[in-house]
Amino acid sequence: MLFKNLQRITNGAASLSVSAMVSLSLSLSLSTLLAFSTAAPARSEAELFSKLSFKEAKAKAEQEKKLLLLDFTATWCPPCQMMERTTWLDADLKAFVEANAVAVQVDVDKDQATTSKLGVRAMPTLVLFKPGVDEELGRKLGYTPAAELLRWLEGAKGGKSADELKNDSDSSSFNGLLSRFGEAQENMKSGKYAEALTDLLWLWKNVEGGEGPLKMMRFSLLPGSMHKLLGLYPEAKPKLEELRDSAEKSGKRSEWAILNGVLGDDAKTLAWFDKAKLEPAGRTEIEKSEKALAPVIFSSQRYADAAQYLYPDAIAKVNEQYKRCEQLKHPGPDTEVSKDFNPFPNSIVLVYAAYLGAGRTADVAKIKAECIKLDASPQMKEVLEKIEKDMSEAKNGSANNATVKPVKKP
Repeated sequence: MLFKNLQRITNGAASLSVSAMVSLSLSLSLSTLLAFSTAAPARSEAELFSKLSFKEAKAKAEQEKKLLLLDFTATWCPPCQMMERTTWLDADLKAFVEANAVAVQVDVDKDQATTSKLGVRAMPTLVLFKPGVDEELGRKLGYTPAAELLRWLEGAKGGKSADELKNDSDSSSFNGLLSRFGEAQENMKSGKYAEALTDLLWLWKNVEGGEGPLKMMRFSLLPGSMHKLLGLYPEAKPKLEELRDSAEKSGKRSEWAILNGVLGDDAKTLAWFDKAKLEPAGRTEIEKSEKALAPVIFSSQRYADAAQYLYPDAIAKVNEQYKRCEQLKHPGPDTEVSKDFNPFPNSIVLVYAAYLGAGRTADVAKIKAECIKLDASPQMKEVLEKIEKDMSEAKNGSANNATVKPVKKP
């Protein structure tokens, strides 16, 4: 129960980390992936777009044997504005579109009929058609840099299938990966469990090695969805076991531990941990696999192990988290972040909780002082107090539930 309480605090940090990387305009019905964005100036239509209606543009594309490219946009959409200032002004992209496509921008507020007909729910969305074909060839969601978009269009021109374009598109950007994740959720809701499994396995492969929100997807969103799917679709188990065993053979200990959790085999992870912590090489592997091991160690209430082996240098860990969180507060030019966005307090929850649970009072005081030195905000103090309260209640609960063995009389 305690770990769930700690997760409630850290879940805020996880969702905000992704929020810093995703625009409000790309709302894919993922409640944990919310965005912060500010008002944008009025849209200025790029030169390469024609003034034709969807129907007229479709007819022209068929007549000229060209691709039909639709850009669904809105005046209030920050990433749409970013594409106006960057993507749509790129010389190579403009030359390709002008030679090979009929391009039209669709304002979702002004042309709700076309927006609804094509099922567009997030901006920007690019929809591509072959000449004379009613079924769409491909779709891209979210801000897309010129080079990425040009590769996608060249693939379509070169004869790639809809599935090939979809995989190219989904794997080329975080927005594409989010879109694929959304499809997996919809397939689960619709009872299309085999399709959902295919989506999740594809995502697992394509987010490997990613940082920031991609790492969050691999450590949180995907395992959670896999575990849920396993409960609905037992036929998924062999595939997930195969994935887990492959990770072990490849020495990917973090992935192995995560997939043990998906399969309900945390006992295997703990058995490995208890052997690994006895050897220097094993302790190094434990530190490298910290994020995957933390849920297992904390759920088992092994706080001393967490402090000693997951976070052996707590002050260094706190400072590392601080640097990462400062970077999240200053993302790339295509992302806008709330002024009060501050992921740092939530990022130190497990470190502080581990030392509190282990009863290492002197270290607890040093960690607290370091956190407040780096961030004296009310949010930091509130988070620290919340952890202290939860750990105190957990200890009291354990003491109250303890069974005292009677002393045998001689």
